[in-house]
Amino acid sequence: MAPSDSEEDLISALPDDVLHHVLSFLPSDDAVRTSLLARRWLHLWKSTRAIRVTPRPHWTRSGRPLWWPWTAPTLTNFMNHLVLLRGAAPVDECDLLGRQLHSDDVDKQEELSTRYKHKLDAELNRTARLWIRHALAICQARVLRVCLQARRRLCLDNAHLASQRLTTVELTDATFEDSDSCIDFSRCPVLEDLTMSSCRIYANRICSRSLSRLSIDGCAFHWTTRTRISTPRLISLRLEVSCGRAPFLENMPLLAAANVRIDDGSRDSCYCINEDGSGVYLENLSSCNSCYGTDDGSSVLLEGLSGATDLELTSDPRVVCFLFALNPCL
Repeated sequence: MAPSDSEEDLISALPDDVLHHVLSFLPSDDAVRTSLLARRWLHLWKSTRAIRVTPRPHWTRSGRPLWWPWTAPTLTNFMNHLVLLRGAAPVDECDLLGRQLHSDDVDKQEELSTRYKHKLDAELNRTARLWIRHALAICQARVLRVCLQARRRLCLDNAHLASQRLTTVELTDATFEDSDSCIDFSRCPVLEDLTMSSCRIYANRICSRSLSRLSIDGCAFHWTTRTRISTPRLISLRLEVSCGRAPFLENMPLLAAANVRIDDGSRDSCYCINEDGSGVYLENLSSCNSCYGTDDGSSVLLEGLSGATDLELTSDPRVVCFLFALNPCL
C-alpha cells in the first residue's frame, strides 16, 4: 500500500547538503545511529561537517539529564572506527570532549593493577594524538576543541597542532612538558583564537605570528623556567597563572584589552621559596628575581601590556610583581 501524504518522509527528501548540516549538530555517536533509519540515511553521517564527542545524556523519569561519561576503551573503540569509516571526508569542527574518562568498568576493582591503568592511559594518549592529527591534516578541521580528562593529561607538541586551515583551538587539561621546547604555531598560519584551560605549560616559549586572541586560564607554568609569549599581532589577552613563574610577555603593539591575574600559587610574589623548599618574605622586594624577566630589570608582564587601552590586573594580596613592574626604581 502506498503511503498517504501525511506519512510522506519529508526530511529524507531534503538535499544531502542540508541533511549533512543538520547532522553536524548531533554528537557523532547519535549521527552514526541515523544510519538505521532508512537506506537513504545509510552513509549520510560519513560526510557530516563535524566530529563531536561529548558526554552522553541519559534522561531520568523526572526529565532531568544524567551524563554518562565515555570510558577510555569505549571512546577508543568508537573513535578508531569513526576515523576509519569517515576516511578523508572534510570537517569544519572537531570536538573531543570526553570529560572525565575511566579506564573501564572494572577500574574500581583492586585487582586492576596500577601498571595496567597507566598502560591504558598511555594508549589513550597515543591514539588521541592520532585522532587530532587526522582531523587537522586529513579532514582539514578549522576548529579544534579537546578535553580528555584521564588520570594522565593529554600530552601534545607542535607535530599534533599543524594545519593550514586551523583558526580556533581550545585545549583543556592538556600538557606541554618539555621545558626546552617551543609551542610553535608557525605551521598554523591562519590561527586566530587560542584557549588553554587548566593546562600544564612547561615549554620555554609560545609563539604565533597570526594569533589575535589568547586565553590562558588557570594554567600551571614551570617553577624554574620562565615561558616567553611571543604574539606580536595579539589584540585580546586573558592570562591567569595558577602556579609556577608568570610568563614573560614580549611586545604586543596591537593589544587592545588584557585581563591578567596572578594567583597565590605563583612564584611571582614577595613570598619566595628557597632551594630547600622553605619559604621566606623578602625585605628587599626589588631583589626578587621572579618579578623581572631580563637583566635590565624590565617587567615580566607589563612590558608587553604597555600598549593596552583596556587593562585589568588582579593578584593575590601577597603578589607584588605589578607594583615593581610599574616602577622598577622602588
